[in-house]
Amino acid sequence: MRSPLLIAALLTLLVACAVPGPRQLSVSPTQLTLSERISSRSVSVRYDGPLGTHTTIRAVASNERLEVVPTVVTVAAGRTVTIEVRGDFAALAGTLGATIRLESSQPATDAVIEVVLAPLCFIDPDAPMQGGATIARTSAVAPVASTSSRAAHVPGELLVSYRAFPARAATGASDAVARVALTNDVAATAGVSVLRRGSGHAHDLVRVIDDDLDAAAARLRSDPRVEFVARNYVAERLAVPPDEHYGAQWYLSEFGLEAAWSVEDASEPGTDVIIAVIDDGLNVDHVDLRSKTLPGRDVYCDDDDVRTFSDHGSHVAGIAAAGSSAEGLVVGVAKGERARLVAVKVFPDNVEMGGTLDSVIRGMRWAGALDGGDERPAADVINLSLGFGTSLSEGAIAILQATVDAIHAEGILMVAASGNTFGGGGVTYPARLARVVGVGSVDWEFTRSRFSTFGAGLDLMAPGGTAPLAAATDPVCASGTLAGDRHAVVGAGAPGTRAIACLTGTSMASPFVAGTAALLIASNEGYRGEPDAIVERLAASAHRPPDYSVEQYGFGIVCPDAALGLATTCTLEPGVR
Repeated sequence: MRSPLLIAALLTLLVACAVPGPRQLSVSPTQLTLSERISSRSVSVRYDGPLGTHTTIRAVASNERLEVVPTVVTVAAGRTVTIEVRGDFAALAGTLGATIRLESSQPATDAVIEVVLAPLCFIDPDAPMQGGATIARTSAVAPVASTSSRAAHVPGELLVSYRAFPARAATGASDAVARVALTNDVAATAGVSVLRRGSGHAHDLVRVIDDDLDAAAARLRSDPRVEFVARNYVAERLAVPPDEHYGAQWYLSEFGLEAAWSVEDASEPGTDVIIAVIDDGLNVDHVDLRSKTLPGRDVYCDDDDVRTFSDHGSHVAGIAAAGSSAEGLVVGVAKGERARLVAVKVFPDNVEMGGTLDSVIRGMRWAGALDGGDERPAADVINLSLGFGTSLSEGAIAILQATVDAIHAEGILMVAASGNTFGGGGVTYPARLARVVGVGSVDWEFTRSRFSTFGAGLDLMAPGGTAPLAAATDPVCASGTLAGDRHAVVGAGAPGTRAIACLTGTSMASPFVAGTAALLIASNEGYRGEPDAIVERLAASAHRPPDYSVEQYGFGIVCPDAALGLATTCTLEPGVR
């Protein structure tokens, strides 16, 4: 009599032989990044079909500028072949990230490889400015203009946040493992691929393979585990470049800084007051910035190199807190030793490209130390001289607002530029959000700059516009980067270390308020960790010009001397100050 175990084994063997085995291609990696430095990548392809079978694979690239070698290859079951993907970064830059479809002669065995273009990122702090590129986590593609009033967005990318994720007690796995499992399951259900995973309640960044963002977003929103879905909108620097660049700082003494500095100078030594400048990087070797700068983060390129080809971030930082020294060129609002700068870089090094909603939110979280992981202190004040326009989707607004609320709960003040739309209708995001101080620009005459966006969300005004014709220079001047030479090396003794840039825009007004807030904290520790109290003080001491209205000026024009309890020059008429 045959053993029941033997019979069961024979039946299992018969079933295994009768049912066809899996017929699929295993591809590794499924996403390739090409850059200026990396123009060729290899992919391993394994055929996991039944023993004794084989498949012929044909590689088809969606972009004719990509080359795949070989384009046709035959592989036996259980075997692996290698194909090479080549691309000229210069020729591909600015185009949509491509796909390579591996079409198999066996049914249901096709596979897709995504090809992502990396932005120009500095690869280490010692590399020269003209250093090559490194692999980034998002595609450096030209933004797509929306067909509605919404801002431009990155093609094929969505941000996804979740209502909750399984806890350790429920699953037996760690929170981190449960979070990854949630991401993978939601992505597979919705038919998207994950570009970058968040942690905890931070968002994920996903790519829609078929480029139908609306359909993918609808699939994601139908998942009860998903809280918000948003396009990866493009952020813009909110400066208006002038025609001439001359060094002058008319906006300091005219708006009461000289008196305010006397209070700062007399204050007791204390803990640093940290201003995080979320922007496009910083000239860390500039004579007026190097002694004030703490280690920062490039969240766009995922490294610690915050150097830049752009003047914008350095200019913004210089207005907020450039230091004062015998060899220095300019000074900032919070020029004293206690005010320190941290650069959080959220733009690529291509000055013609914008940042993204993804990078800005991650930069905000880093500045607020929301994700932990190290012992660095969070910022006291965060400045955002950037914007996404005046209309975003509900999902994008919700994700931004949730981040702002978490930062505000940590006692951090957030200040943002109102925008340069030359009109009303409400300020741009993120300045328009609750618990973000939206700052517009005024000219030397204490009247709203004609470019400064006004309306809903406008809280305060500060200098960012033009001086009278008799002044040495028209725009706001502060620290720059490369003095017009976009290929110079920023380092000790290089021309960029003494560069001056002159710009106008609400980008310039916002750091004036951020610097004033830092002065308040440095002069009175009671303001540290109390963003609402800081805003109340700035609003109560603000100057309201003769043509004042809430729509045009918010609470009024910030006067640092009045904010610190001194008699102010802001109430004097032009020509008397």
